[in-house]
Amino acid sequence: CSFPPLPGVSVIRRPQARDGGFTTLGSMLKERGYSTAFYYGGQGIFDHMKGFFIANGFDRFVEEDDFAQVTYKSSWGVCDEDVFLQADRDFEAQHALGKPFMAAILTVSLHSPWEFPAGKAPLVPKGTEPPPGFDPPELDNFLYADWAVGRFLETASRKPYFNNTVFVFVGDHGVHLRGRDLVPLPEYRVVSFILAPGFEPGRFSKPVSQLDLAPTVLGLLGGSWITPFFGRDILSPGAVQALPWALSIYKKRRYGVLDGGRFLVRSENGDTLCHIGEGLALSPGEPDPEGHQALKRGLGVLLSAEELLKSRRYKPE
Repeated sequence: CSFPPLPGVSVIRRPQARDGGFTTLGSMLKERGYSTAFYYGGQGIFDHMKGFFIANGFDRFVEEDDFAQVTYKSSWGVCDEDVFLQADRDFEAQHALGKPFMAAILTVSLHSPWEFPAGKAPLVPKGTEPPPGFDPPELDNFLYADWAVGRFLETASRKPYFNNTVFVFVGDHGVHLRGRDLVPLPEYRVVSFILAPGFEPGRFSKPVSQLDLAPTVLGLLGGSWITPFFGRDILSPGAVQALPWALSIYKKRRYGVLDGGRFLVRSENGDTLCHIGEGLALSPGEPDPEGHQALKRGLGVLLSAEELLKSRRYKPE
């Protein structure tokens, strides 16, 4: 949705977003003639996902009981490989119809109690000491999730739709590090990569956020787009010169602003903490005038988003 996370109740649970008319990547592409679908290995009632996506630009919501071929089901739902298999079959059928399609896939692996099919992916070698805070089965689950993604791409690469498709992978959240920081910045680092026809290999090393994904995808597709999105196309010509900036919300009441090489936090009590540079501990302090401006800009984004949501005006105008 390229919409900032708001303090308090999550956006997807708010009636102003669930009643329809809230812009998503799906609604933007649907207006251009794309068929749209959301695949989730679990149940659509979780986090009110099904109601939200069906109301906001998605033609279909494929959930746990809708998968035609299920080889393994965990406590969270259908395993990753079965979700990808169903999606691959549907993509091939859509391509055969000659209609463009957009799909979002949310997998259920990488959740405790770390259940996944045995004998498919490699396991962490015995005797490997897991990093602090991690369980050995958790690391094995990482390898399974990676294997499932690789298997999906290998299968898709042999299908006719592959060379006409943009594949975007991103974590819905980072690893919960169980730290004590007011806003644990490393927890907000998520894996993201894009695979697209003619897309030269490269790495974007400046701070970006999930808000930037939808505008970047539209930029890759080409054409002219008018959106209410808060993010930016990080691959556009001016992106390199733009000020690196990202916003984070933690425990629904604190916000942090990653501004250039600095991380600034405003707590619910109004306390300001500064994190300067890479790898330094978060410490109390007053930022310089530019830091105050960055915090004000973060608050301004949150207030603007709140107003757009309440007035049901998060749509192209």
